[in-house]
Amino acid sequence: MASCTCTNNQLGSSILQPGESTTLDLRVNVPASYVDSVIDATLKTDHPDFKYWRYRVRFVAYPAGRIDPELIDFGVLDPNSSPEPRSSFFEIYHQDGVAADELDRIEHDSDLLVERAGDPSIDKPHPNVVRIRYPLRVSLVDDPSESRSGVITRGFNAFTRAGMARGGKVSWRRLSKVECSPANVHFGLVPRSTRSTEAVVLIRRTDDAPLRILRIESSEFVVAEFPSIGSQPEPQPLQKIKLRMRSIPDSTDGALHGSIAVFTDAEDRPTRIQWSAFVE
Repeated sequence: MASCTCTNNQLGSSILQPGESTTLDLRVNVPASYVDSVIDATLKTDHPDFKYWRYRVRFVAYPAGRIDPELIDFGVLDPNSSPEPRSSFFEIYHQDGVAADELDRIEHDSDLLVERAGDPSIDKPHPNVVRIRYPLRVSLVDDPSESRSGVITRGFNAFTRAGMARGGKVSWRRLSKVECSPANVHFGLVPRSTRSTEAVVLIRRTDDAPLRILRIESSEFVVAEFPSIGSQPEPQPLQKIKLRMRSIPDSTDGALHGSIAVFTDAEDRPTRIQWSAFVE
């Protein structure tokens, strides 16, 4: 039996007489990626002195090409910030003595810039394997007209002259340009017949610029009141929204929770105010 399911074994004969021998074939399914692995195989017999025979197979596999690292993470970014470029490599592997492939072009999403950052280096990670490393520079190119926040994932592909393609991913997280205080509203214990449970939420831009509220989507049990929508002549640096509990049906009790979606001119997706209550 082997230490992983990636190995197939075949025993020539399971019954041996004194002085006889047989063959044991261990075949490893080598993945098309860089792997440095050791596989243990144990052969169990009924010999009183040699009950277990242990074999160890070590192998190093190299892909035809890869992006290293495959994921470039820019981390958490402030709104409107311009992070420094990150480094990556496009690697091509080939057998020593065989003509090498070459990097032909790089294609990337519109809000990325992935380009060669210098001449490639050549080394031999194994006596029979040659590696060509192309340094890459990965930069974010945010469109100022696009207002986005949250986790963003983009991709790029490197192509060789022989037609090989390898892809990489780029991720980052933009902090929201809009903040609410409080972001979570707890109404606490609410009597079923109440219509006066209210809370006030302040909404502002993190850069203190004026903000316009475009619309608000209330939830089933909580309504948001903002009378100046549609009549507000100019954006304001600080906006106030009043949340009020609706009448609770007799069939509803226990813990309730939901969210209010507030659409502003600062971002293309809503800012959400979470709320919770317990109905007695």
